[in-house]
Amino acid sequence: MKIKPFAVEEWMSTWEGGARYNIAETCVDSVSLDELFELTGENKELFLQEFCKRRLTYGDIEGASAFKEGVCKLYKTLSRDEVLSTHGAAGANHHVFYSLISPGDHVVSIMPTYLCDEVYRHLIQKDIWCDSIIGLYEEGISVSSMSKVFSLAGLRIGWIATHDGAIM
Repeated sequence: MKIKPFAVEEWMSTWEGGARYNIAETCVDSVSLDELFELTGENKELFLQEFCKRRLTYGDIEGASAFKEGVCKLYKTLSRDEVLSTHGAAGANHHVFYSLISPGDHVVSIMPTYLCDEVYRHLIQKDIWCDSIIGLYEEGISVSSMSKVFSLAGLRIGWIATHDGAIM
């Protein structure tokens, strides 16, 4: 598979680290773990003590219940069975594209945005044009992540939320 270079990422990889003012960042300044504990009011020592006892297993295949319950609180009427945990919003977009778009379908979206178009055109070899999904809005799909909204890009946790059981 040959994917065109993602110019903005290459440029940012070269220049953003030493930039005095970064006006090209895709999210607000990420918080530190200390800042996160301060914001949540969670007892850091107690949390870390309990966290360090955990076995490093694969975890819940369908996503941790506590995480899904937290996502539900971001929506008015959503149950945890209507949430699918993903690896960031890019992982959520990948699932949506791969699961719902068939050869010959057209996806109309807003441009410019992130890389989805070029990657998915090659990965699934379907007739996709533009960079992100709005054509599936009628189906009631919400794709989001911890990165942008919560300034937690390093967590790489995202989700798909929908009331439509057939889509889920």
